[in-house]
Amino acid sequence: MTSLLLSTAAVAQSAAGTSTNTRTMPKTAIAMSTAAPIVATPSPAPVVEGAPVEVKEFRGTVVDDLGEPLAGVVVSIVSAKNQFSAATTTTTNSEGEYLLRTTNASPVLLVSYAGYEDIQQQATYARPITFQLEAIDNYERQLKKKVKAAEKAWHK
Repeated sequence: MTSLLLSTAAVAQSAAGTSTNTRTMPKTAIAMSTAAPIVATPSPAPVVEGAPVEVKEFRGTVVDDLGEPLAGVVVSIVSAKNQFSAATTTTTNSEGEYLLRTTNASPVLLVSYAGYEDIQQQATYARPITFQLEAIDNYERQLKKKVKAAEKAWHK
């Protein structure tokens, strides 16, 4: 297996035919492997050494107020500190289905989608959960107000 580690500046400079030995290269790096194609898969749950750990799957669907599936909805497992990580976050597919794996027996799921109210609910193992999101009234108007306020604060 051959691995490559290239900075984004090195790739751009190489394509442009310029030297990569300059001080203007950013620290951003891309790691690539030539052995196999990159496939997005859910991250495995963290493993605790010395204790048998059972990974549980939590699945279900997310629909709108008319019962139509919503694609691209963010579904996260929220920790005790109201934080979440990439390992415990996923998005719904085109049928509105999600799948999360964790060692937590009954995690709290946070479901969020632009223009809809967020839902936070305790999940039960081995029982699919269907979340029905409700649209936020006047979402576009509220968003415009927030953007205007942010622009005003930025220009002060």
